[in-house]
Amino acid sequence: SAEDVELELAREEAKGALPEGWELDETDRERYMTGEHGFNSWAAFASGPGGEIAVAVALTEAESLHQLARRLRGELEVTDGWSPPLTDVE
Repeated sequence: SAEDVELELAREEAKGALPEGWELDETDRERYMTGEHGFNSWAAFASGPGGEIAVAVALTEAESLHQLARRLRGELEVTDGWSPPLTDVE
């Protein structure tokens, strides 16, 4: 499916952005609910040889990997908070 292709491309992008000695770790999905509404978020992780961890969070698994690649390349500003642009709340 198109989603599978997008996910594989994002995973390859993240692998390609890894600094030497770093590894791409598993992604993690969390579901958040408020009353009858909710949404999923995904986190992508990479770990370095010195115990460093890089994390990126997004609304889809593919986007979390894409944003992790941006983080590893130094293109993504690191912040201590995040608010997703929710338009389709389930």
